[in-house]
Amino acid sequence: MNILLTGSTGFLGSSLLKEFLSRKYQVKVILRKGSDLSRLPAHGKYKRILVDDFKDLFSKISLKYIFYKY
Repeated sequence: MNILLTGSTGFLGSSLLKEFLSRKYQVKVILRKGSDLSRLPAHGKYKRILVDDFKDLFSKISLKYIFYKY
């Protein structure tokens, strides 16, 4: 399964990231420049995508589906 995760430096997001990695999912995490990376796991295969804003994000990845909760 492929996962694009936002909020991975927070309490819930970092827990989700660890769970996804334990299940061997392919994970990409979106990080703002200057984010505190202390909650991110040092091990595991995941890709970090650094962005300045969401316009920058869409130039770095291609998405088949977008789910946005507001």
